[in-house]
Amino acid sequence: MKYILCACIVMISIQLHAQYQIKNVTNAEIDELQTIEQVVNWIQYGQSDQVIPNIFTDEVIDKIYLNIESKSISMTYPRDEISKQSLSKIKDESTIVWYERTIFKERKNKLKPAYQIYVTIDMEKSPYEILDLFLRRGKKVEIRDHENEQL
Repeated sequence: MKYILCACIVMISIQLHAQYQIKNVTNAEIDELQTIEQVVNWIQYGQSDQVIPNIFTDEVIDKIYLNIESKSISMTYPRDEISKQSLSKIKDESTIVWYERTIFKERKNKLKPAYQIYVTIDMEKSPYEILDLFLRRGKKVEIRDHENEQL
């Protein structure tokens, strides 16, 4: 009986241990990519205090919410549970650099959107300014077809 119970616990823990895939999309040029990618990494991995000084206005995002959400993201989607990461670059005529990171949960050979971070940065300013910052969870994640979209 205790072997059956142990087997059930092991099966449940294996199912609860999720793997995640990350898809990144950006219009950043090679010289801008490292900066904007670092901003997204700071947000995802609980270092929002690095981001806050570069937020353009208080209307972009509430800084307390950003701190709480950043810590939550880093605990919910840790680096060691990411199985695959990809980066797609989109060419557009915009002078504003944007970066979209979508975290997908792997489920039975399907990907389910779990979380999304979207940032736009004005790289013309020194230091750069974060103009927009969106954090979306679950059903609020917006999956766009960047390949066929007119930007």
